[in-house]
Amino acid sequence: MIKRKRVAFLAGNIDKSGGTERATSVIAEALALRSYEVFIITMQGTAKPFFPVPDDVEIIGPLTEAERVLPILPSISLKLRTLVQRLHIDSLVVVDTISVLFSIPALAGTGVQHVAWEHFNFKNNNGKIVRSFARRLAKYFCDDIVVLTHKDKSFWLKSGALRSRIHVLPNPAPGVAASPSSGSEKKIVLALGRPAHTKGFDLLIKAWLLLVEAFPDWRLLIVGLDDGERSLLRETLLGLNHKSSISLLPRTEDVSSLYAKSEIYCLASRHEGFPIVLLEAMAHGLAILSVDCETGPADILADYPIKLVQPGNVAALATGLEIVMSDSSLRNHAKVIGQNLTLAYQVEKIVPKWEMIFSL
Repeated sequence: MIKRKRVAFLAGNIDKSGGTERATSVIAEALALRSYEVFIITMQGTAKPFFPVPDDVEIIGPLTEAERVLPILPSISLKLRTLVQRLHIDSLVVVDTISVLFSIPALAGTGVQHVAWEHFNFKNNNGKIVRSFARRLAKYFCDDIVVLTHKDKSFWLKSGALRSRIHVLPNPAPGVAASPSSGSEKKIVLALGRPAHTKGFDLLIKAWLLLVEAFPDWRLLIVGLDDGERSLLRETLLGLNHKSSISLLPRTEDVSSLYAKSEIYCLASRHEGFPIVLLEAMAHGLAILSVDCETGPADILADYPIKLVQPGNVAALATGLEIVMSDSSLRNHAKVIGQNLTLAYQVEKIVPKWEMIFSL
């Protein structure tokens, strides 16, 4: 009888609605369907996933209920080591490179394949210096590093000595919707995610206010904010004496309904790794306007008819929105192209590349 490979994902948490959590859930499910024994070990949060995970993927954790994890690093590493040995794990995928701080001591001497999965890019530590330090350790102590774009791979290669094997694997897209969004009559521009500063929602609001008078029947819908972020952005709107055409909403599990009623998706981020939300929006038939972050959008939208705009530039973002909002023919053409672009990112094409890594 052939032994089934046992793969575990070490995730910061699995109960949030971000692209990292979604990608983990999708790849875990795909591997389970290919007869792998799959486990998701959560560092914090709850063991209840935000995105659906099949019953045969076992979710374990959290490893700690503490808010600050670095002070108890030895304890968490010991718990992880015990779990990995008890479950006879063959390969451990660390979902955020910052967590190799815990997995490096946990896996020392075990012979378990150690894979770091980067979801930002090498130049962006998301405000945590310790993440940059963790990446330096990953380059030497991990067997394999998975990055999302070829540009990010170049960043890793240029950063100095690298003992690990490095692979480029984009995150998978959702399946293509049956038909494009019916949002042409709704005239809604949608933006999703958090944290608000990273996602550039303040820039998007400022750009939107430059267009309000020319497009009085359009609305901007920003979804995924926590209470504090909504309060801050509401204060921004009050200071600018405007709020009527902008809605600020918390996260929702029913993202599909948001896509269904929207016409355009706008990505205004200051930083991205691989914004899976662009693929998700295109799969649902929305037209896309995106800034040209250092990594991510240019890889996904290389053959897209709507040009990328300069990141951090409110005027350029407003001009881009104006072009797309005023041209229904361009939007309809972009919707068709976008749905075709997502085909290259279907999970059926991505997961065999993961299997190749697990065979090394």
